[in-house]
Amino acid sequence: MKLFNRKAKEVQPEEQRDFFVTDLVNNMGEDTGRYFLGLKKIYKERDWVPSIVTTSWRTDEQSIFRNYQKEDHLFVKDTQLLNLYMDLRNRFHNHPREKVEFTPNPSLIPVKNVGSNSVSYKNEQDETVQKVTYRDNGQLLKIDYFRYARSLRVDMVDKNGFMEATQHYGLNTDGWLSRDFYSYDGRIYLSENREERSYWVLAPDGSIKAVFDTPTDLIMWWLSDKIDTNSRVMINQENILFPTVVKQLQGEIIPIITSPTISEAIKNAPYIHRVIVEAHNAKLLEKQLEELNLEVILLEY
Repeated sequence: MKLFNRKAKEVQPEEQRDFFVTDLVNNMGEDTGRYFLGLKKIYKERDWVPSIVTTSWRTDEQSIFRNYQKEDHLFVKDTQLLNLYMDLRNRFHNHPREKVEFTPNPSLIPVKNVGSNSVSYKNEQDETVQKVTYRDNGQLLKIDYFRYARSLRVDMVDKNGFMEATQHYGLNTDGWLSRDFYSYDGRIYLSENREERSYWVLAPDGSIKAVFDTPTDLIMWWLSDKIDTNSRVMINQENILFPTVVKQLQGEIIPIITSPTISEAIKNAPYIHRVIVEAHNAKLLEKQLEELNLEVILLEY
């Protein structure tokens, strides 16, 4: 893999695009809130407006981002969300298509599940065949298809009523085995298969655009298309993607250090010139940071 010589001083600030690779959690704790507020202060002082880069698929990713942005005010003004699955989905041209509607099988018996927004449909043997789950506003969220008391297929519906993804499960396995993701007009844009270790990105005409062996390979392919030599990327050294990001991405990488240790990936990357360090860890790491000749930006809560 080719490594790029990345020097922050060679990049013109007015040309830079900023990215913050992170995870957004649904139920954010107090420590997480302080962490994001501290980073917001750093970004605001430097006029950085990093896009929030996430690589997980969730039906409510946009809503979670909106909570961070508007309710908790954890991002600087005009911050945008850049999500792998949402971005790939938006690359397809949209054609009119019908929304997903659930029509109960008249031979099945509906049973309202107490304490949840779902209805199970059972056969005469009292076995669940289907379960339909709704959002709090009454919109369809997902449909589970059961066999031998196990959900073997789940159709996920987006907030606009269109099919978003289908996940397949095994009788004797935990977690999904394969899943397909649909564009707004119903075409598959991404197919993932854990058993076969294959991740297929499809073009709008249905042809194969790229194939990967691991989720990380898929993510790095996508990030490489977004991030170039004029990019500035902030990422926590504890992030599972961190070592690969340091090795493969162009642009200036600015690690965020929130522990009393420095990642080996940082020590072995001569093109990293500055780091964001939690204030209470800065004193503990002072000698190492000096030896590495790194500029330190303090993350204060």
